[in-house]
Amino acid sequence: MENRTELRYPRSVPIIFSPFSTQNWCPDQAESVNFSASGMFFVSHRQLSKGATLHIRAASNAALEGDRGPDTGRPRTVALAQVKWCKPIAGSSSSRFGVGVRYL
Repeated sequence: MENRTELRYPRSVPIIFSPFSTQNWCPDQAESVNFSASGMFFVSHRQLSKGATLHIRAASNAALEGDRGPDTGRPRTVALAQVKWCKPIAGSSSSRFGVGVRYL
């Protein structure tokens, strides 16, 4: 049983993320799987360290169009977030990781 306190919205949105650093800015693309008011789950080709701070933004505003009903939710277009966990995705033919983040 899940211990979630907030409703999760399934939503595939292309995102761009990077470690939050002015010296080590290294953007990478990923795809969100779902989000809530306090965080997001996305799939990445990069393994991330627990506790890392990320800058995350939607890859384009077009990805956020549609689904504007009261029960659909809207992902954040820009956020700072902390990595809570990062796990390899089982059965993936290439290196892919599921990443859970909490917004700061």
